[in-house]
Amino acid sequence: MQSSFLAATRQPVRTIIFLVFLLLLIIFWPTIAWLGQVVVRSNPVRFRQLEVDLPRRWMVDVQPKRLKAWEPCLTRFCSSPNAEMLIWIAPDGADESIARNSVEKVLRTMGQPDLVSRTIPAIRGTTECFESRAMSPGFTMSGCYNVELGFFATVATAEADPDELSKAYDVVASIRSRN
Repeated sequence: MQSSFLAATRQPVRTIIFLVFLLLLIIFWPTIAWLGQVVVRSNPVRFRQLEVDLPRRWMVDVQPKRLKAWEPCLTRFCSSPNAEMLIWIAPDGADESIARNSVEKVLRTMGQPDLVSRTIPAIRGTTECFESRAMSPGFTMSGCYNVELGFFATVATAEADPDELSKAYDVVASIRSRN
């Protein structure tokens, strides 16, 4: 003999379980999307004439004119990623002075008054970067270029984790020609 109480409580319990599952799905959707991309993404990531080695934890979005990579938050509770990078191909005929002026102009347009120059050894040539820690509290902004490989890159990292900037510069150093 089945109790009427048990029969009456099954439906609300099922509803609560469904709502908890739905809430967890919404909160951890970035993790689910990240897991889906980790399975299918190859390394190095190919972007036009360039290849770049990205950490497996990073997500990537390759568009015809740019490559965007970032270290995602694994829940919906983060306001921004720990590190974000944008790489695009330099226009034909861009020489050292054009590249340098372009990177400085982009950073100054974004409100970066004090820039520190940094040279990163690259597989081909050297990559020049300008770094600013005045973007907003807790973030470092950097703009890089390599004339020989023909790319520009912007990097934004959280200052709270000092390894983030180092990892981002390692990614910039890994950019190479596909040829």
